[in-house]
Amino acid sequence: IEIKGNLFLVSTTFGDHSLHHLLPTVDHSKLELLYPAFFETCEEFNIPFEFLSNWDLFKGKYLQLANKTPNTAQPGYKVKEH
Repeated sequence: IEIKGNLFLVSTTFGDHSLHHLLPTVDHSKLELLYPAFFETCEEFNIPFEFLSNWDLFKGKYLQLANKTPNTAQPGYKVKEH
């Protein structure tokens, strides 16, 4: 979940979530400062990263809850359908 830019929303809605999981001991008020290095590292290692809208996050939560098939794909990558 990537809500960023507003410390209150970040603190109350699990914002800056990717960076929080990579750097769990860093104070949330400092995580936004790390985005440039995060984006550069993702690009260097060809790792896709995109922000989702609140609607996409909300919808995705319930779609995931309804999902009964395990996802064996690496995070961030979609399995090509044959």
